[in-house]
Amino acid sequence: FLRRCGKVVNAMLAVYPYLENYVDARNHAARAWLHWLGFTIEDPQPFGIHGLPFHRFHMERK
Repeated sequence: FLRRCGKVVNAMLAVYPYLENYVDARNHAARAWLHWLGFTIEDPQPFGIHGLPFHRFHMERK
């Protein structure tokens, strides 16, 4: 999985110049994986009805 996920991100960037989404701040494994892939992870912000902290993450085609 880890060997191929970078290639998948590059394939998505070939189609879309900018990728972004949100990740739950409590999901440490996902945040570490996104960082490893090269995404920029912003500071957490409250989100939703319960105001739970989420990080916006993004990557731009180079």
